Amino acid sequence: MDDATRRVGRRGAVLLILATVDVGVGWSYLYPTAETAASQSVLWRNSLAPGWVWGVLWIAVGLCCLIAAFFRNDVPGFVPAVALKAVWSTLEAIGWLRGAIDAGYRPALIWAGYALLIFVVAGLAEPNRRRQPPPDEGTPR
Repeated sequence: MDDATRRVGRRGAVLLILATVDVGVGWSYLYPTAETAASQSVLWRNSLAPGWVWGVLWIAVGLCCLIAAFFRNDVPGFVPAVALKAVWSTLEAIGWLRGAIDAGYRPALIWAGYALLIFVVAGLAEPNRRRQPPPDEGTPR
């Protein structure tokens, strides 16, 4: 394992993945396709704030994840990552309940599940890097 991989670890790797996804989502809100811009979810959120605000928010969270991936204290990356997905889930659910998004419960559940998954990973410790010797086959347990 090289030094960079050791420094980042598994939690950092998750943050790097989140950074990539969040920046990509943010970019898609800054420069939406015509089809995306006309979707019910986007129209609903744009009634609350312009699309560029959502895009900048997602990119900012992605940058938090990117930077935090390289620090031992990576909480400043996980907290906004979980919070944004929870907010996104809530917005989808509210849009659905208000009748602005048909079947908005589906993306609400997906974003909630994604937020919970990140929350669980945030609570996991880095695994011990030392390999344990294999148990002695002849020794009773």
